[in-house]
Amino acid sequence: MILPLTLGLLFLSYIFIPTFKNRVHYTLYDFNQYAQGSFINGLTDGARVLSWKAGAEIAHAHPYSGGWFWRFT
Repeated sequence: MILPLTLGLLFLSYIFIPTFKNRVHYTLYDFNQYAQGSFINGLTDGARVLSWKAGAEIAHAHPYSGGWFWRFT
């Protein structure tokens, strides 16, 4: 019951709230730019994804310490 109500609310928000619709389109555009490998300075979501990617690489390189120890040595 909650899932259909949530999806319906999101759909109605997309239709009736222009700022929500713009945010959805901006996020899709920004993700598309990231997926194609073209990074445009100033797109905040792309920078956030790059930050997550860098953090994942550090955690993968140092699985036990997560990289925190290596910053201080």
